[in-house]
Amino acid sequence: MIRYQNVEKKFPLPEGGHFSALKHVDLSVHEGELLSLIGTSGCGKTTMIRLANAMLEPTEGKVLVGGVDVRECDKVTLRRSIGYVIQTGGLFPHMTIGRNIGLLCELEKWDKERTREQVHRLMELVNLQPERFIDRYPRELSGGQRQRVGVARALALEPEYVLMDEPFGALDPITRREVQSEFAELQRKLSKTIILVTHDLHEAFRLADRVAIMNEGEVVAVGDEQSILRSDNPFVKKFLQSFDFDA
Repeated sequence: MIRYQNVEKKFPLPEGGHFSALKHVDLSVHEGELLSLIGTSGCGKTTMIRLANAMLEPTEGKVLVGGVDVRECDKVTLRRSIGYVIQTGGLFPHMTIGRNIGLLCELEKWDKERTREQVHRLMELVNLQPERFIDRYPRELSGGQRQRVGVARALALEPEYVLMDEPFGALDPITRREVQSEFAELQRKLSKTIILVTHDLHEAFRLADRVAIMNEGEVVAVGDEQSILRSDNPFVKKFLQSFDFDA
């Protein structure tokens, strides 16, 4: 469903030359799968998801979403077909929770009743009672509640694909575990095709069907928890030890 074919991404440097953020990446994310990207800072994780919604273009290779090269898609249409969740939720502070969730529906010119029904459905889906929260503003919600709103907004247009960039990273440990559990249950219900960027290997193993470990722009290991734990790649072994996994 999302396919990276021999993808390289280079960024120009001020002093001349370039920096290779991604180096010949080949990776597929299957239909209904949650794949987690993890690695050290600067390894290329966020570049990967920004390529998937055409916020960046590859220097070499192709990125295919639904079998179509993203460079050949209308960018607005593509981005509205892909849910996107960031660390802080990215909510508009001057809009109510209902407006934040329903904004994309409004932009797609849904009628008011259809939008209202969708907002209520999504709020219930992420465990926010509409009668309590729909008219509140982001500043009136806790961090965990704001993140739930961010997830609901990403699902507003019922996308097949969702990109998540450190969505739970700003939450305290207790809230983070709670929201992770709720999200895992949500994914079991919806079976979206998801790429999740995280710095937390425990989170990746808890939520993902497969984990892709990156180092310096390369995918050095891909698999489920057991295959990752059995990897003989030197970087993977060192990375596992940093999270207190035996390698």
